[in-house]
Amino acid sequence: MATRKSDRPLQRRLKARGRSALLSRNYTTTGDTTNPATPPLIDPAFLKDERDVATLLAGVKRAQQILQAPAFDEIRGKPVYATASNNDDELIEDIRNRADTIYHPVGTCKMGPDSDPMAVVDSSLRVRGIRNLRVIDASIAYLLLYRETQMRLPS
Repeated sequence: MATRKSDRPLQRRLKARGRSALLSRNYTTTGDTTNPATPPLIDPAFLKDERDVATLLAGVKRAQQILQAPAFDEIRGKPVYATASNNDDELIEDIRNRADTIYHPVGTCKMGPDSDPMAVVDSSLRVRGIRNLRVIDASIAYLLLYRETQMRLPS
């Protein structure tokens, strides 16, 4: 059975912070220090902070409680996932197997002054070291917005 995004545990404001890096600049990860085609490292750090796991576990338990309401008696089917369990360890395993995000990564291009070696863009969103290039999307946003982070231009 195909899994739809709507039946996966979802949390908006995660405590864990992921990271991204250019592997071609990391001598210990790859021997290639010059190839721009080397894919970047993107680690979203999903569920690496136990507070995120605890929040999702509480949400799953609440959803189970709601689904046991009499209003669902006529339409409630058999449970499809381990979320039918009352065992926290089984629920956490299910959360770790099915949790997902519906948002696009943000905060991958740090904005900062010239004195900050980690800053990718300046306060005018100009990419350091590349002329005539600016970042104009949510990459520079520190916190995730509760809206779509991809701008769509009218045709």
